[in-house]
Amino acid sequence: MRGLMPLRDAQQEQPAAWCGECLGEIYPGETVYRWEGKAVCPDCFKWAVRALLETSPGRLADELGVERQVLD
Repeated sequence: MRGLMPLRDAQQEQPAAWCGECLGEIYPGETVYRWEGKAVCPDCFKWAVRALLETSPGRLADELGVERQVLD
């Protein structure tokens, strides 16, 4: 088929950044998250959110802008 672009292998490209947590490579076109001043990969971001949910749900609510209320 003419006119189709060949599939590219992102792993053959140079990394655009490295994760501030696991030091893994992040390639152009991939998503990074700014977390506590570091660029982190999606896997490390998910791990950090899960850990925060387990250890400090109040802080996670604050980070997400979720209102908290203590009931009487």
